[in-house]
Amino acid sequence: MARRGVADTPLARLARQRGGLRTAHFALGWSGDPLADTPQLGQAVPKRWLRRAVDRNALRRVAREAWRARGAAGPLPASVALLKLLHAAPEWPTLGAAARKRAWRAELDALFRRWG
Repeated sequence: MARRGVADTPLARLARQRGGLRTAHFALGWSGDPLADTPQLGQAVPKRWLRRAVDRNALRRVAREAWRARGAAGPLPASVALLKLLHAAPEWPTLGAAARKRAWRAELDALFRRWG
């Protein structure tokens, strides 16, 4: 039974759980049928860890690129996945945008490789 005012969607249920796989900065949780037509990726990038909206949006774009690349490599092991940013690295604000995106992409690629 869902609490009043709280959606009971697959992504909302995943948001209330701990991530199944973790890296230094990200957690990935998933559920659902692996044979679904279009797998969904939800993302939780809190303002607490990336203050500027441009940085949060850049991380979301990089995560979508890594997700699509993983999907092109073979079938995804679930129909719904939620990627959470657990905390930011202290060096991220000092890096340039391109270096920050490379660091994010490398970590996300490693996470998605471990996943499936």
